[in-house]
Amino acid sequence: MKCYERIESIIRFMESNRSQEPSLDAVAQHVGLSRLDLQHLFVLWADIDPGEFLKCLNLTHARTLLG
Repeated sequence: MKCYERIESIIRFMESNRSQEPSLDAVAQHVGLSRLDLQHLFVLWADIDPGEFLKCLNLTHARTLLG
């Protein structure tokens, strides 16, 4: 799997599971990476920590619901 495909898979997994707030270990396992490799790859491509990204997804969803 290429890097951008992994990033897409990570983001889709986080979006579809945001209400369960998956751990970074669960996200890493989903794409076949270690937690450290996930963190490094995500920051490199998205310029944000994956945990912070997940928080942003939840905050954005909450704002939409309160709308």
